[in-house]
Amino acid sequence: ENFQEQRGLRCGWRKDVTSSMSQTNHLNSYQIQKETHTLQKSIGAKSMAQTKLPDKDHQQKLSSTIVDAVIAQEKEGKAKTT
Repeated sequence: ENFQEQRGLRCGWRKDVTSSMSQTNHLNSYQIQKETHTLQKSIGAKSMAQTKLPDKDHQQKLSSTIVDAVIAQEKEGKAKTT
């Protein structure tokens, strides 16, 4: 039962981290595109490289790594206090 509970928490954390990363990437991408557009207008450029958001697979792997690292740190902290 404890395993299922931890599994549920871990899954929820991954979703939260992935969602936060996705929102951050979207905001960063929007800001870059806005600045790129301003730059294009100021120098009269015809084309510049478009920014690309990281794919979802990469975000999920990264969020899993972050969550696993946090859990490992918590376990290490509990082991030291016990």
